[in-house]
Amino acid sequence: MWSDPEAVHFVDGSGVSWRVVERATEHIPGARKARCLIFLCEGVVRRAWTYPQDWRHLTPIELEALTETA
Repeated sequence: MWSDPEAVHFVDGSGVSWRVVERATEHIPGARKARCLIFLCEGVVRRAWTYPQDWRHLTPIELEALTETA
């Protein structure tokens, strides 16, 4: 997923580089919804289950806020 060409890249307020991808979750046991956002950085993976449909247009600050709820 790190090299996914559709991933959105942003750098958070601490200088950490993140990649974000949206994925279907039908094969994930215990999934809360049909889709989720996956946030990846060096050594960390987080999922956000609640996010706006236009998440690709969020600012880095708004994306960082989603990582905190993931």
